[in-house]
Amino acid sequence: MHGKISLKQRSLREVSVLSFLTYQPDLSETHFAAQSQYFQDIRIFLVTEIRTVAPGWLDDPKGILGELWNKDELDATCHLIWIANILLGIGQKIDQASLVRLRKKFQALLSAKEPKYSEYRAELEVGSYLAEHMDSLVIEPLASGDGNTDLSQPTRSPDFAFELEGTMYLEVTVFNVGILDTWQRAVDYIASSLQRKLLKEGRHLKLHLQLPLQAFEAKQPQKFDANQVIQHIWRHMHSPSGELTITHQGKISWEPYPITAVQEGLPLSPEALDKGTNIISQFGNWHADINIKSVQDGQPLSIQITPFGIFHSPNVVIDQASFVKEPSTSALPEKDVGIANELMLKSLKHKLKVKKREQFPLRHQKPYLLAMKPGHYRLQGNQLFKVIDKHIWSHDDFDWISGIILFTSRQGFKTTDPINDYYFFFNPKAACPVNELVTEKFQLRVKRQQTT
Repeated sequence: MHGKISLKQRSLREVSVLSFLTYQPDLSETHFAAQSQYFQDIRIFLVTEIRTVAPGWLDDPKGILGELWNKDELDATCHLIWIANILLGIGQKIDQASLVRLRKKFQALLSAKEPKYSEYRAELEVGSYLAEHMDSLVIEPLASGDGNTDLSQPTRSPDFAFELEGTMYLEVTVFNVGILDTWQRAVDYIASSLQRKLLKEGRHLKLHLQLPLQAFEAKQPQKFDANQVIQHIWRHMHSPSGELTITHQGKISWEPYPITAVQEGLPLSPEALDKGTNIISQFGNWHADINIKSVQDGQPLSIQITPFGIFHSPNVVIDQASFVKEPSTSALPEKDVGIANELMLKSLKHKLKVKKREQFPLRHQKPYLLAMKPGHYRLQGNQLFKVIDKHIWSHDDFDWISGIILFTSRQGFKTTDPINDYYFFFNPKAACPVNELVTEKFQLRVKRQQTT
């Protein structure tokens, strides 16, 4: 008998009035639109599970999830719906012993702060993905029979086991690159903070930020302060375009987006559009998602999106604040790119050596997959793929790994936001190899070993 988690019809009246329990979200433009009619059931499910694993949490929500619980915002609500879906998906594919372990993991997640929150959630994300594609799943298969696994003692068992032409083990880990992770979080925070300030003033500018790694080195006499940098930039950001030197010889530049106008009028002629060819090439790829507020019935609708602006017929009212344009960009100075690549390789090898010391595959002689989540979503890319091919699979020291799965978390919950991404790398020298049935079963994209 499986230890399935089910939705229980219980009243929420006993629970303190909290934003997640009172907020009425519009999920129509999110990945959870189809679940709008079940939103109350999802609330009940989460309250029930929280009461089971941490009864006092509802009175004083803690950690990242506590912050989200107390917000009456769409993004926070979607995040909690996502967590509920993960728990429900795994719960349908596990037995009672694994259910005990799942609830232990959820208990740890409830009050966790970064970086532990991302680590605990990564395990559950991969578990949910496995549950989607497998008939059954075992959580911590080598743990004690009573399910009392201590999360601070991860060496007791891999995270999951499943049957696919025999037993396979899968371990989940977060792959961090120290100073590079810190750099990426800082530039993202600076760019997003400036964009919020601009939006409040009705200004739409594309930002390009360049900041050296040197700014984040421990030997610096003064710790990098992103808020000070934001204040310095904002004091000089009066013109529609410009460039400014910031701390440690970093730079920021800004310029208008190609779409700058929304106006009533006839669509442009093909001849007029031809003249815009050069303008488009200056800005690269771009797009605009528009929100139509209202349309008069019985009249033809006409909208044209061009590099010069959006033109529409008189019977259309367009929300001018709804544009999604080419995002701001951030980059390392050229001299830092090689340093970043070396740091990536060093961190990856260290993580794999730590996993080898845990001895799962050496003791049990089963195919062993390692699911690795880069500490920041931008760390995943062609450079990391090349590192695995050139510096990992080429060495016999790593033959205990049957394959590596690189994955990223979803970056948002709107229908335009990307969902989780998974890439699979076969180890051609694996002691316990796996075949392509794995990728077919999980619908994984395979990165082939490069021959050049």
